Formats: sequence, C-alpha cells, structure tokens
Amino acid sequence: MRKLYNVFCLLYCFYSRKVTVEQAAARTTKQDPGDHPLYDFLCSWRDRHLALELVSTGPLESGDGAEGSGWGARAVGVMEGSAPDYVTAQLLGMVNQDDISAVVQAQRHMLDRFEKTNEMLLNFNELSSSRLASMTERFTQHTRTLADMRRDLDTVFRRIRTLRRKLEKQYPESFSRCHEAGAEEEREGRREAARGAAPSAGGARPPPPGPP
Repeated sequence: MRKLYNVFCLLYCFYSRKVTVEQAAARTTKQDPGDHPLYDFLCSWRDRHLALELVSTGPLESGDGAEGSGWGARAVGVMEGSAPDYVTAQLLGMVNQDDISAVVQAQRHMLDRFEKTNEMLLNFNELSSSRLASMTERFTQHTRTLADMRRDLDTVFRRIRTLRRKLEKQYPESFSRCHEAGAEEEREGRREAARGAAPSAGGARPPPPGPP
C-alpha cells in the first residue's frame, strides 16, 4: 500500500502540479530509489532529455517533513509545456514513424482502390438500370403481342367451329363422308409412321435376299 501511495503521489505531482516534486519525493525517503516503481520510468525520461533531472541527496533534515534518514530526491529543471502534453509527446516519440507512414500509405492505397471500386459499381448499376428498363419495355411489348395473337387465334377457332356447325347442318351426308375419309387418312398416316419407326427402333436392317 505504501508503494502504491508513493506512485499515486508522483503521478499526481506530474499531471496536476498541485503537489511539488520535492514533497512527493520526500515521501519516498524510507526506501531505496532502485526499488521505487517509478524510478526506471523517471530515469528513462532523464535519458530522453525530458528536462527533469533526479539528484540524489543526503539524509533529509527533520524540518523537511520526512521521518528518519535515507534517500531523498529533488527534481531540478523546468518542464516545457504542461505535464500531459509532455507525456503525450514522449509517447508519440516512442512510436516508429516508418510504421505510421507505412500504415498511412496502405490506407491511402486501399482508399484509392475503394474509390475505383465504387466508381465501377456505380457505372455497373447505371448500365444495369438502363438495360433493365429497355428489357422491361421489350418484354412488355412481347407480352402484349402474345396476348393479341391469343385473342386472334381464339377468334379464328371460334369461326372455324361456327362454319363447321353450319356445314354439318346444311350438308349432313357430305359432312359425314368427309369426316370418315379424314379419319381413315389419319389412321393410315399413323400406320405409316409406325412402320417407319419400327426399323429405326430395332436398329437392324432386313437381311438381303439370298441367291436363287
């Protein structure tokens, strides 16, 4: 708990500046500076020219607010700007700029490809819409034509049936003979078709005639 309290004191000092560095360091005099959780972090700041320098001092006097003797720390220097800005700048300095440039370049490349893809899709959608409109119009026209043809065929068949009934009433004997002749021709045509389909279905030709 003591170490956590010291850590929070130092962080509170650096970020809010409501507590001086000397006061925060005076609370850590009972321990070795190497054991302090923030010692390595502050040393790295010093090595990176953070405008902070940790100076080892002798035992603090009783008037400094620390109990006993040991190690004391004093921060010398001035931080440029506010503490959060400084920490942010140092964190940004830890990032590899080459990696950031590579990521930005890859994002720009993908953005260009996405823009080209969107343009291609827009052109495809426009072409598809125009073709769909033309094909819909043609399909409607063909459907209308088929409907007209059906009505015409219905009219033709209706007239044929009317003429047939009239002929059957006016000339019943001739109509019956014609009907019988037509039925006979139809049966003969079916027999001819059956005889023509029999050899092809069997797959064998009739044998040639033998010698006399």
